[in-house]
Amino acid sequence: MASRAVDEARRRGGVAGRAAVVGATSAEALDWAARAGRLVRALPRTYLLPDELESWPSRCRAATEYAGPGAAVSHLSALRLWGLPVPETGAVDVVVDHARRPRAGATAPVPVRVHRTRRPRRTWQREGLPVVPLEEAVVASWPLLQQDAQRALALVAVQRRLTTPGRLAAELARHPRLPGRAALCHLVGLLEAGCTSELELWGHQVVFTGARFSTWRWQAPLSVRGRSVVLDLFDDEALLAVELDGRAYHDGPQQRERDLARDALVAEAGVVTLRFPHRRLSIDPEGCREQAWRVSVVRRRQLRGER
Repeated sequence: MASRAVDEARRRGGVAGRAAVVGATSAEALDWAARAGRLVRALPRTYLLPDELESWPSRCRAATEYAGPGAAVSHLSALRLWGLPVPETGAVDVVVDHARRPRAGATAPVPVRVHRTRRPRRTWQREGLPVVPLEEAVVASWPLLQQDAQRALALVAVQRRLTTPGRLAAELARHPRLPGRAALCHLVGLLEAGCTSELELWGHQVVFTGARFSTWRWQAPLSVRGRSVVLDLFDDEALLAVELDGRAYHDGPQQRERDLARDALVAEAGVVTLRFPHRRLSIDPEGCREQAWRVSVVRRRQLRGER
């Protein structure tokens, strides 16, 4: 009897609602399977095969099954499905229409945090699950995290080209009362200016600041012999590239060789590269700033044919 309920759950991908299992078998078969430990009551009216209990996609599938029609994985849980770095809380975030009120599932074997919304929603499919768009998940998750963890979401999403600063800005405009909104607006502005890493944020906000650097471009593309290179910071007038080495420790001779080869390549376009290591940028931002400016002044004179 229990095996019939297990077979039905397996047929449904290892996750099944009580009504579906009972409709295909019987209440007795389901109860037998649960008592025998062959199915786990992960949430009210929702059952999992035991070997699916630790699977993140299966936990998310159980959460959306429990939350009912129209539910989608959201917030931090959606970001995890999108492959972004988020802390593992164990709970699954789902969003439902404001009129729906699923029973609390915070203490179930698969804890669920239910978020209700009045906004029209779009959903994508990730690993066969309904999930909110990446930009919505990034913005909605902002108040749930702190500082570095907050920024990492937007930075990594843009670095991996999963989204753009413009799309994040458009989503942010839909959340006028978001807690911490001003800080996220500032970050999106820096992303739009070309920053794509914590070190570049530091460089933009602390190191290469002031009117002297206002015309320098962040993440400037350069094409040399059909190869595309992106320069961290570029002074067009001086043909000077500034590279911010984000590694606290160098990755060894192979990385050093790659850096030298890259610098030689951009030199073919007449561009001189100035590299600042992570440690120096951190402890001597003023020294880095002044040296970059002095080199820029010399380069401009050289290009104008002056001594």
